[in-house]
This record gives sequence, structure tokens and C-alpha cells, in this order.
Amino acid sequence: MKVILSYIAILFLTSSSRSAIKVSPKPDILNMSVTMTVHAAETLESVIFRLDSFTGQRIEFSNKALQGYRAKAADYQNIPLRQILKEQLAGTDFNFHVDKKRIWLIKGKTSNQ
Repeated sequence: MKVILSYIAILFLTSSSRSAIKVSPKPDILNMSVTMTVHAAETLESVIFRLDSFTGQRIEFSNKALQGYRAKAADYQNIPLRQILKEQLAGTDFNFHVDKKRIWLIKGKTSNQ
């Protein structure tokens, strides 16, 4: 009987301590602040490469699909990555979404912008 009561007490303590543990939400990589200048002479491809390099976040895209797209000149000072991507991709067929730790540039609409 003591063994059963001890087992029940352990289960109760274990389950109640689990509910007290708080897990921090995963950081949203699209809210990362970026400071950079985009020049009118740049291609969209070069801006995406620089964002990939500056942020350390992998941005997946097709080089061939981005050929011919020009960047929009801007001076970004501590601007969220999400806003920069929206501004630079505005007027194109491209959108972005996050899947685990990667940002994907795709043609068409996405759900998590």
C-alpha cells in the first residue's frame, strides 16, 4: 500500500511541476533588426544575399527566378527583417515564409507574413 501511495505522490508531483515550467516562445527571425543601405543600382538578388549574410539566417531562393529584378533604394536603420523583405519584394511576384530556421522566397502568396 505504501508503494502505491508513494507512486501516486511521485506522479502528482511530477505532473504539477511540469505545468509550472514555462517555455519561452521561439524568437521570430523576421523581427530581427537590420541596418543596411540599399542602392538603386543593386539587384534584388544582391540585397537578398546581403540580408542572408548580415542576419546569419538562411534565405532560400532561386537565383534564376530573381534575375532582372531591381532593388528599391532605401536606408534601413534597425528595421525588422520582415519589413525590409516586404518593401523589397513589393511589386514582384515573390513572397516569403519561414519554415523552421529558413526563410523561403517563393512566387505566389504565403500565409505567415
